[in-house]
Amino acid sequence: MHTKRGTDVQYACDSLTWIDGITYYASNNSVTYVLTNSTGCDSVVTLNLTLHHSDSVTDVQIACDDLTWIDGNNYTSTNSSAIHTLTNIFGCDSVVSLDLTIKNSSSSTIPTQHVIVLFGWMGIIIRQVTLLQPILPPILLDVTPLLP
Repeated sequence: MHTKRGTDVQYACDSLTWIDGITYYASNNSVTYVLTNSTGCDSVVTLNLTLHHSDSVTDVQIACDDLTWIDGNNYTSTNSSAIHTLTNIFGCDSVVSLDLTIKNSSSSTIPTQHVIVLFGWMGIIIRQVTLLQPILPPILLDVTPLLP
């Protein structure tokens, strides 16, 4: 009897379960499997497997007020749970996780209600000003310097 030989060329993402029932997680070109046809003749098949892998990345973003992300959604608050799946050049999943920090431009960037104001006129004069409301955008205060 004459045994036929053949090669099964496979491309897959991350893993492949082949005709032998085994799941392969790495490229392989040496595994063989014997098939027997209805007349009792054998065929030997060699697996030629090329595995590509999915990607997983985190997109770190800092934005003022809002951000329209790659998923088309507009985010107005800090978010670390959004994910979006793209396809990489091999046709495998590329999972992108969002790590977003939203900075609200209408809130004060002044950490306390006290500001030290530095002016120079014949030396440096330091005055402390108490703010009743946050100042945004920053403004110049009209302050008459004190004479030393």
